[in-house]
Amino acid sequence: AGLMMEQEKRWLDAESQYLKAIKGNNFHYLPFERLGMLYIQRGEYALADQYLYEARMRKESFSLNESDFRFGVELGGLG
Repeated sequence: AGLMMEQEKRWLDAESQYLKAIKGNNFHYLPFERLGMLYIQRGEYALADQYLYEARMRKESFSLNESDFRFGVELGGLG
């Protein structure tokens, strides 16, 4: 929802959705990263730095297998 609101330039609504996403599950990097980008646009650089740092830390432990994207699980992407 936050991504759609951001594309529609509904910045405060997007911020609210990202904060809600973090509150519900703070393991994924995306809401942290998007909040960082929103805060850069608003000139809130200290907040942006904080959220982008958190996003980067989560990305380091975020495990994805490239073959899952190329072939999908159905075609042997896992294994």
